[in-house]
Amino acid sequence: MDGGTVSAFLLWFEHDRLWEILVGMFLFGVGMGTTYAAMPALIARSVADTELGSAVSFNQVLRTVGGAFGSALSGAVLAAHMGADLHRTDGGITLAFALGACGSVIVFAALAVNHVRSLRPSDTSVSTPALRGADLRR
Repeated sequence: MDGGTVSAFLLWFEHDRLWEILVGMFLFGVGMGTTYAAMPALIARSVADTELGSAVSFNQVLRTVGGAFGSALSGAVLAAHMGADLHRTDGGITLAFALGACGSVIVFAALAVNHVRSLRPSDTSVSTPALRGADLRR
């Protein structure tokens, strides 16, 4: 699993002490930093040269919208779980971390499935001129 997913689970289950939060945030930062740095290169290998600018820009838009959606969802969960003293309750914090961890697993699983699908040989239709007329049924 990537650093973001590991940190999301760490923060979900252990967030009582400062060092636990610092380690979780450090791992999250490393995971996000390496992902954001590698993504343009991965996109460049997957799209046509004429579409590269649009594909990288679309990735940036999705990252921004996804970050805004995740922040709004976490904020709504925390706002819905206020204590009598108007501080967030541990249940709300735990739920917000749980949603983040589940979202990370879903994204990680989708990327893993996409990676496995890309490793499978594509449709092996005969396209080599020398093999077009050959009888492959022996």
